[in-house]
Amino acid sequence: MKHQIITKPIFLLSVFEQIQKVNKRFLAFACSLLWFINVLQAQYNVVSIPYLPYSYTTGSNAFNQSLDDVWSQAITLPFSFLYFGQQYNQVVIGSNGLLSFDVSNANQPCDYNTINSGTLPTTNMYTNSIMGVYHDIDITLGGTVKYYTTGTSPNRRF
Repeated sequence: MKHQIITKPIFLLSVFEQIQKVNKRFLAFACSLLWFINVLQAQYNVVSIPYLPYSYTTGSNAFNQSLDDVWSQAITLPFSFLYFGQQYNQVVIGSNGLLSFDVSNANQPCDYNTINSGTLPTTNMYTNSIMGVYHDIDITLGGTVKYYTTGTSPNRRF
């Protein structure tokens, strides 16, 4: 007499056990997520703060406004600034919306063409720079570029 092995119920049981494991994991995840959201909501508080934008009329002119595509003279910062592990105490401002800690750029032309330099990051462009709105800005058409320091140590802003 031959014995017949029935595999289907065992297979179905195995699938059912896997579904139960997944459901338990999902339930545990959902409970953890709900707990976390509840904790966040308990710690979240909306507070109104006054609107105090930086002044755009206060400060010193960075350079002669009748020149386009130029760097300012070297400007001494009233504090040391740590940038990528290097301390700096001078900066130059470019008329095209950037500043650099490389003061050898002072009073030099400030190029705005990135097409020939390749994609960023690259060593073909200005190094040690913060390129905030880096774009071809022609200040001879109107406007000024000013800088100033505000706040008290150790929370000063340039």
